[in-house]
Amino acid sequence: MATSIATDAQIQAIAQYNENIQTDRNTIDEYTAAITEYQLQIDAAQATIESDQLNLANPNLDPASVPSIEANIAEANASIAENQNNIVNATTAITQAQTDLAQQQQGLATVEAQATGTTAPNPVTNATNPQVAIVNGVPVPLSQINRSAGAVPNNIARPSAYNSLGQLNPGYVLDLNNNPVYVGTAASTAPVNSAAQAAAIQQQSTLALAQQQQTINSQQRAVNTNDWRVKLSLARGAKYLYNSGGNTILAPLAVTGGVIFPYMPSIDTAYRANYSNYDLTHSNYRGYFYQNSYTDAVNMRAQFTAQNTQEANYLLAVIHFFRSVTKMFYGANDPNRGSPPPLVFLTGLGSYQFARHPCVVSNFTYNLPADVDYIRALSNSNLGTNQQGQQTRQSVVPNGGAASSDRLANNGLLPGAMPTTSTPPSTADLYNSPTYVPTKMEISLTLLPVQSRQQVSQNFNMQDFASGTLLNQGFW
Repeated sequence: MATSIATDAQIQAIAQYNENIQTDRNTIDEYTAAITEYQLQIDAAQATIESDQLNLANPNLDPASVPSIEANIAEANASIAENQNNIVNATTAITQAQTDLAQQQQGLATVEAQATGTTAPNPVTNATNPQVAIVNGVPVPLSQINRSAGAVPNNIARPSAYNSLGQLNPGYVLDLNNNPVYVGTAASTAPVNSAAQAAAIQQQSTLALAQQQQTINSQQRAVNTNDWRVKLSLARGAKYLYNSGGNTILAPLAVTGGVIFPYMPSIDTAYRANYSNYDLTHSNYRGYFYQNSYTDAVNMRAQFTAQNTQEANYLLAVIHFFRSVTKMFYGANDPNRGSPPPLVFLTGLGSYQFARHPCVVSNFTYNLPADVDYIRALSNSNLGTNQQGQQTRQSVVPNGGAASSDRLANNGLLPGAMPTTSTPPSTADLYNSPTYVPTKMEISLTLLPVQSRQQVSQNFNMQDFASGTLLNQGFW
């Protein structure tokens, strides 16, 4: 039988390899825990952004709090970017530690093979080189083998101690009496990652990082995919027009909080700086001096379509809303009588385009084309059914229709037309009176930008406007 005797140099090498292996494993554990912490910070920043985005969308938000909320969002985005970079660095460190771990495990296996695989079964006494066994990756003197944590009682099923060549099988060591003691598979050499395995580990790590980055990108896209459609709405807290309650024709606009343009409108915006000129005697050039600046009228052209009753109701509400905002509050019974036409606020395309910019509608033009179909709005059908979920034909049975119905019935087919058995609706009831809108139409708006005297004199400064801060506060 072959015995396992390790020299002092081998014992020291084994101890060093085990120390290096433990260091690499600690490094991997530390960076893995760090990645988890970085992801938690990203999640917290993401939650902050989502909460602040909801606050910005609140129609009752105090405009004075908008800059601080936007600062919080910018800080959270910076935190996400920093932690993403930290995750990339930590993943690189883990990959390097895994590569070094594979090399240390390979070296440990080589030294253990040299220390345990070439001796005879009979013990050889050596005062300077005590007999040792490798238990759980640690060199243990045979005098302590029965007290080691890896020893297994003899009543436990185990493989045979020796192979056909008379060598100890994996999992066995010799005690001081040269008896084989089974200490379990933990006493065998630790698994060694081959070059292919190391490459697979690195590939898996890269894949995990890519998946993590995809998750982060999806979270960021969720923040940046808020509703950026162009919208014209009344002032926050307004109690007139579609917010007055009980206004049937404008009710669809209360659901969307104003007019949302379903298709991107054409928007012409002009910023002007006026200069007066003066002529110089005996000069080849004219001089100019600055007079003032202003934002010129904003011209919008937009398309609307209506393919069902709900969309027809919305289109009719849009038409009537723009009719209404070009008129002043007037009448003996009007609580707001004497007030000019209301302000509307233009929103859309993100914070640095239109962020509730105040304006008034100076012109509204809409075209009712002759080459499109028309659809009913604010009315049930002549049979008392809602066309939103009904596709039944609304034609009248012609003369001789009974014979046609008989022929269809003989062939097992139902008639395609239904008779008008109900009386025509009363024109006194607006909701039950049919109103028709085109299935496709175009409207044109002229908006005049408005800034209050207080805003211009107290809130405006060139530095904040140039940085974009004032754009988020409704400055044109």
